[in-house]
Amino acid sequence: MAERKIEMISNFIRLKPAHMKYLIPVLSAAMFTSVAYGQFEGVLHYDCTLKNQIVMTVYLSPSKARVEAKVIPYYDGKPVLAEAKDQRVIIFDLGSKKETTLNAGTNTAVVSSYTESRTDAAMKLSADDIIVENLGPEKIGNFSCDHFTVTIKGSKKDLWITKDLGTASLYVGSEFLYYAGGGPVAEKLAAAGAGGVVVKSQYGQLITLLTGYEKKSIPSSMFEPPAGYTVVNREKSFD
Repeated sequence: MAERKIEMISNFIRLKPAHMKYLIPVLSAAMFTSVAYGQFEGVLHYDCTLKNQIVMTVYLSPSKARVEAKVIPYYDGKPVLAEAKDQRVIIFDLGSKKETTLNAGTNTAVVSSYTESRTDAAMKLSADDIIVENLGPEKIGNFSCDHFTVTIKGSKKDLWITKDLGTASLYVGSEFLYYAGGGPVAEKLAAAGAGGVVVKSQYGQLITLLTGYEKKSIPSSMFEPPAGYTVVNREKSFD
């Protein structure tokens, strides 16, 4: 892609002034599309505060995602960092539609199908029970977003998703709620034209906000169980 951009710019420089005015809008649009709709790779930071503060850190590559979360209790309206509790790390593999949960207490990595898919199966949900609507464009902070609603048997969540940062392999739905690529809700969102990064989500009074991001390559080791962990396959036991 970089070679393609260089070739376009070189040809642009050699053009006569009379022709340049026609190429400028086309070149600008092409380069903007490449930047805006490319795959986001890096780190997303989220904050979800109601009775407690929950901070989530999401590491994304084109085919995998890793979620780390921490619960910080509030006393008298103030967060108490000394009592913060780390939640179990979850790693999503989009290609195989599996998730791995890391249990630091027992040094085990439990592999299963997506929790979302297992929950849907237990509730006997079909694709028709998941309704996604696009309510149109809205501005959230500096981001241009589309406002989507996800309704599952009467339970509705609002998601504001931007393509300003590119496409993402995972949507943060709420606290401890993640829609990984290839899963039922992610597929519905993609079909509705979402395909970006969640900037804000709301479920009743619970609001989750994107507080920061870093675009960078993530080491592949971040998406694997640490050395010394025992891998436990629980796929069949959840069928």
